[in-house]
Amino acid sequence: MTMPRLTESAPYPLTTFNRCQLCGFADDDIVYFRMWYECDEQDHVEQPARVLVACKPEKAEAEEHPCWKSIQDHPRLYQEVEWGLGGPGHLMLLCGDCQHRKGSACTHPDLKSNGGAGLMVQFHGPMALIGYHDDSEPGDGMRCRQWNGPAVACAGLPDKDSRHYREPEPTNPTEP
Repeated sequence: MTMPRLTESAPYPLTTFNRCQLCGFADDDIVYFRMWYECDEQDHVEQPARVLVACKPEKAEAEEHPCWKSIQDHPRLYQEVEWGLGGPGHLMLLCGDCQHRKGSACTHPDLKSNGGAGLMVQFHGPMALIGYHDDSEPGDGMRCRQWNGPAVACAGLPDKDSRHYREPEPTNPTEP
């Protein structure tokens, strides 16, 4: 039996990253929202990615929005996408109002999957590879996870560069 999909039953279509697809809450600031990848019946992220945008858990719980509980209680797994990351067509900081975005897909002709030579996306900060030990299944050993800063610029959007990105405040500022 196939599990139902929130990406298909959500009452609000993915037309913007500034609106929860489950409860309809909208705001000009995307910090109130999180993006989730829908997984298949074996709990693997589906390809191409099926994207769900919902209120971030803290906001949903504080204001008693049913959206977070809908994701948490759903029989299908939803994997949260790290802030500012994603893929072509669903980079929340860049792709929201791009003319080349259709749903969660990028239709830019330079994108390799569209037959182009490649579309340059710039990420903020250095890339880091983090090694860790995974005991979740027998025989598992070291895993490596790549961490990038958020996507801040795309060659497909030459006029949009970090428009929604705010540099985090330092936690321990040094005195001059």
